[in-house]
Amino acid sequence: MQSDGFRVGYFKPLSTQPRPVGAGQYCDEDALFAKQVLNLTEPIKVLAPVCLTPPFVEEQLAGSTTDLTTVIVEAYNTVQQDKDVVVLEGGA
Repeated sequence: MQSDGFRVGYFKPLSTQPRPVGAGQYCDEDALFAKQVLNLTEPIKVLAPVCLTPPFVEEQLAGSTTDLTTVIVEAYNTVQQDKDVVVLEGGA
């Protein structure tokens, strides 16, 4: 699509299998790949805003009040800016 002149974005609202990339840090492998291949400027945390990492799951089970729908919608609104099409990926 990019070679046809379309401005292409990528979004994965829920990452079910993030991989560890450092001490206590995780990254969605697919989002990282898409960022590199599509030359995207958005941070990985915007491309895949909700990652089911062990600390995140613990936080949610402890009763986090974070509204994940809002997190996802705000991230998508950032991703879709100035794009003709956004490739949307689901979890595993």
